[in-house]
Amino acid sequence: MVKSPSSLVISQISLIELNASKLHLRTELESFLVETHNLTMLEYFTESNHID
Repeated sequence: MVKSPSSLVISQISLIELNASKLHLRTELESFLVETHNLTMLEYFTESNHID
C-alpha cells in the first residue's frame, strides 16, 4: 500500500508531536524526582537511559 504525500506529512507531524510530548514528560519527571529528592529513581532514569 502506497501512502499519499498528505498522509506522510501527517505521519511526520504526529512523530514530531510525539517526540515533543516525550521530551515534555521527561522534563516533568526529572523535575518531580528532583523536587521530591528521589535521587535513586532520578539516577535510574538518567544514567541507564530509561528516558529516551
